[in-house]
Amino acid sequence: MIITKLHCGLGNQMFQYAAGLALANRHRTVQTLDVSWFRTYDGMAAHNQYGLNCFNVTEQFAAHEELSEIAKYQSSKHVAPVVDYYPSFADIPDNTYLDGFFQSERFFLAIHETVRNHFSFRFPPTAAVSRCAEFILSSAPSVCLHVRRGDYVALYQDRFGLLGRDYYRSAIQALKERYSGFTVFVFSDDIDSAEKELLLDVPHHFVRATEHYNFYDKIRLMSLCNHAIISNSTFAWWGAWLIPNKDKTIIAPKPWFTGEGLGQLQVVSDSWIQISRAPRDSFITPSIS
Repeated sequence: MIITKLHCGLGNQMFQYAAGLALANRHRTVQTLDVSWFRTYDGMAAHNQYGLNCFNVTEQFAAHEELSEIAKYQSSKHVAPVVDYYPSFADIPDNTYLDGFFQSERFFLAIHETVRNHFSFRFPPTAAVSRCAEFILSSAPSVCLHVRRGDYVALYQDRFGLLGRDYYRSAIQALKERYSGFTVFVFSDDIDSAEKELLLDVPHHFVRATEHYNFYDKIRLMSLCNHAIISNSTFAWWGAWLIPNKDKTIIAPKPWFTGEGLGQLQVVSDSWIQISRAPRDSFITPSIS
């Protein structure tokens, strides 16, 4: 049995689940989920809630007795506080408790189609989301563009870094060199700031979530686009990865994070295009009123 600890926002949970699923499949065993983190940190941030129940994942939760055993006999378990990919991951034995972020496609590349199936949506979209989906599908070629702000502004700017206008302009230009007549759909956790600051010279629409949207619907809608320009966000990463278009172009920032020791993380998939970001980006400087 593989027990996987889930924590943080939906994008991180998806990486954790996918890595645990890959290891469980390798050992022909089951993956159970430790969701105790959400009981401890419930309400800490709006996006920090257990969210995988929106997908067709296998929800088998670790029993209290199993978690107690891990806490008591941790030295006899394999605990993997993993962030970056390492090749010996596949050699981790059965009966492992996984604790980490696992932010790389390499952890689950061998079962990528299985992962894609598990991350199909369990619930049908609302009428409002369906209308937006139809608009995106009728606007091909379409590009989803994601702007991440939220806790990156006040808490983690020095570690993760906000992306600047130059990054998005360069990404748009890279797509212009490949495609013509595309429409950009902008997604953000602060859509007002994105609309104010993004200066786009191509047809575009800002996707505004209403009370008729669920927290996971942005990933659903992003995955309907043909191509993507993503921020350094695991939420955006999955929206792009789930795009079924085999000829898609995905553009991601380089480096992914700006904090010391984080610049070399292998988050971006090999087939994606990376565009350098400025050391100090000018896009949306923090302004908290």
